[in-house]
Amino acid sequence: MHNTASDTELMVTAYKQLYEIETTLRNIIKNRLTSDYGENWFCIAPMKHMKRFIKPIDSTNLHELLNFFNIYPSLKNIFTTKEKAYLSHLPSIRNKIAHCHKLDLQEATILSNLHRLIISVQ
Repeated sequence: MHNTASDTELMVTAYKQLYEIETTLRNIIKNRLTSDYGENWFCIAPMKHMKRFIKPIDSTNLHELLNFFNIYPSLKNIFTTKEKAYLSHLPSIRNKIAHCHKLDLQEATILSNLHRLIISVQ
């Protein structure tokens, strides 16, 4: 199947949105947990809530970032239950983007909606 210029543009936009989503989620996590636990939050917070250390936030995968919003008290209420369910679509969309599989219209719409949602939290 031949890719068209519009397919390429769709995927360029999708990658941009994904990048902004992931970096915004990391920044929300860093800012909230630094405020709650101080500059060493990445050592203190995981031990308090999960009884183990975590890998550095900048090495954390998308699905792991999303889990932060279910673990830490100051992050739990950022997204509603309905929004968290919608966010659960993100890893499969991310995988398609990362492996250069074209998004369908529904996936592109979900990604755009999630992008708007997450950027608005910033």
